Amino acid sequence: MNHFPLGKIFSFFLFLYLEWRQSLHHLKNLQLSRFILCRDQLDKAELHVFCDASEKAYAAAVYVLSQDSQGGRMSALLTAKSEISPLKPVTIPRLELCAALLGRRLFVSV
Repeated sequence: MNHFPLGKIFSFFLFLYLEWRQSLHHLKNLQLSRFILCRDQLDKAELHVFCDASEKAYAAAVYVLSQDSQGGRMSALLTAKSEISPLKPVTIPRLELCAALLGRRLFVSV
């Protein structure tokens, strides 16, 4: 009979958990920039929508691309959404259309 060394497995995961828990204090130093446009004088801004689909799911994402007067560029993800494909078999082109519709809805909501 083959027995798993449960004690060793438990010790390993306990070690990983304790190590992860000790690193949580670093989160107080985490900074996320919520500014999505170039910091200098804004020259232009564009919204870009990307859509894709597979047999299992489809998704869309909206990015903003901004350019300042010196030519510096910055891109940032504004929003994204995904959906699970229906249980009933659907063709990939139809799922691509669902992704495009989802992308349009996201674009309008921004």
